[in-house]
Amino acid sequence: MVDKSALAHALVRIRPQLPRKITSHGARAFYVTVRRSHGVMDSQIAWEIGHTSGGATLAEVYGGAPPYWLAGDGPKLSWLPVGKPAWSLLWPAENVIPFPTPPVAATLEGGLGDRQQTSGA
Repeated sequence: MVDKSALAHALVRIRPQLPRKITSHGARAFYVTVRRSHGVMDSQIAWEIGHTSGGATLAEVYGGAPPYWLAGDGPKLSWLPVGKPAWSLLWPAENVIPFPTPPVAATLEGGLGDRQQTSGA
């Protein structure tokens, strides 16, 4: 059973506010494409996304990778966009609530909590 907080469920919940249907499969396909563009073998990518077929399902679902990509001559795609991100068309900045981030010093102080190591015997 898939948890109600899963991406696919979240996309279904917010569907009325979106201009078009968006699926989690697109995110997985993008992940596979970027990893392949860096010459990563399908068997490694399959393991990373939870496939147990050693890459066979990856090729069936997402198609094959160009041979020169596997030789390390792929386009080395980036995770981040150049220019304005695509989601800026879906969610204009005036509709986004910024996520508060603590000052760097606050995250460093006591960041290890009970796991903080001490030197000495």
